Amino acid sequence: MPMDRAKKWVFPAYLVFTVAISSYHYIMQWGPAETTNYEADTPTSIKIVKDVVWIALLVWYACGSDLYLFGRQIRRNLKLAICCGLFCFWMFLLGFAKLLTGEEGSNVTLYWMRYPLEYIPMAFLVRGLMPEPEKLKHVAIACCWLVAGFFLFEAFANRGTGFDFRYGSIFGSPNDFGMFAAFTLLIFILSGTNWLLAVLMFAGLLGSLSRSSWVAFVVGYISLLDIKRARTIALAAVLLSIAGGTYVYQKFDLGQFGWVDNLGTRVVTLDESATIRQDELAGAWSHLKSFDVPVWMFGTKRYVHEENFYLALIMRAGVPALLLFLSVQWMTLKRAWRFRHQPIIRFALCVVLTVSVGSAFVPFPDVFPTNFYFWAAVGVIHTDHFCRAPAKSIRQIASIYS
Repeated sequence: MPMDRAKKWVFPAYLVFTVAISSYHYIMQWGPAETTNYEADTPTSIKIVKDVVWIALLVWYACGSDLYLFGRQIRRNLKLAICCGLFCFWMFLLGFAKLLTGEEGSNVTLYWMRYPLEYIPMAFLVRGLMPEPEKLKHVAIACCWLVAGFFLFEAFANRGTGFDFRYGSIFGSPNDFGMFAAFTLLIFILSGTNWLLAVLMFAGLLGSLSRSSWVAFVVGYISLLDIKRARTIALAAVLLSIAGGTYVYQKFDLGQFGWVDNLGTRVVTLDESATIRQDELAGAWSHLKSFDVPVWMFGTKRYVHEENFYLALIMRAGVPALLLFLSVQWMTLKRAWRFRHQPIIRFALCVVLTVSVGSAFVPFPDVFPTNFYFWAAVGVIHTDHFCRAPAKSIRQIASIYS
C-alpha cells in the first residue's frame, strides 16, 4: 500500500524536521553578525508550524494500516499506559481547576497541557512509525552532522549569538543544543563509532556552557559503565578535573581570555543564571515549607515559574503529578537496564537518562524537540520488537559489578 511504503521515509523526515525547525534563527536573520540573536522566544508562526506538522503526523498514522499496533503497544505496556493516562488526566483536571480559580488561559494551555503532554503519544507510536534502526541510522547521523555543521559555522563566523559566548547551533537554545550533544556523545562513546562526530559533539557540549547538560552527561556516562572499577575511576577523574581546573583558573588568572572567562564563570562562580535558579528554589520552598495539604496535593493557586521540572510539577499539579511522572521514568529505566545489551535500547537509555538528570535544572520535558526525543526513547525501550534477545539473569548482572 502507498501508505505502508511512505512509512519508510515519514518518520525519518519528521526526525530531520525536529532538528531543522529552529534554523529560522539563521535563515530568517541571515545578515550581519549582530542580527543572530536568540534572546527572543520562538515566533508564534514557528510554534504553529511545529504543532500542525505533529498533528498531521498523528492523523496520517491514524489513517494507516498499522493503527492496531498502537492498541497492542498499550496492552503490552499496560502499567506504562495507565501511568501516562493518569498523568494526562490529572494535568488536564488540575488545569481546568486552575482556570476556574482565575489562572490565565494561556498559562493553563501551555504549562498544564501542551508543554508536558504533547508528545506522550510517541511512547506508544514508535512500533508503527519508526522503521528498523539500521534504516534510521543514516538519517540520525545526518542530523548530527547538520547540528555539528551549524555549530562550526556559529563558532567561526564571528556572529553574535545573544548568549555571550554560549553556542546553540541549529537549535538556538544552548541548553537544547547541550542536551543533544550530551546524549549523542554518550551514544558515540558507547558504540565506539563516529569519533569525529564525537569530538565535535564534545566541543559543542563545552561550547553550550550548559551546566545541566554537563551534569547529565557525566551522570549518564558513569552510570552506563559496565565495570564497577571503571565507574570509580571515571568519577575520580571528573572530581579531580573540576578541582584542578578551578585551581588553574584562579591561580593563573585565566579570566583575561574571553571564552575561558565565560567557561570559568559557569563552573566556578555563581552567575546570574544560577542566582535566578536559587531564587526560584527559595520561592518554591516558601510555598511548600508550611506543608499545606492543598498545595502539596494540587499545586499552587497561580502559576509559579520553576526551572527544575520536578519541582515545577509539584507547583502545577501537586505530588500526584510528580509521582506519576517518576513512575514512568522508573519503569522505563528499569526495563532499559534489563535489556541494555541491545544496542538500540542502550542508545535510548542514553536519551532517557540524560534528559531525566538534566530536567532537575532545566524543564526539558516541556521543551521541543528534547521532549520529543525523550518520549520517543521511552517508546523504543517499551517496544518488544527492539528487545529480541533474552535479558541477563540477576546473577549475571550482579557478577559484572563484583
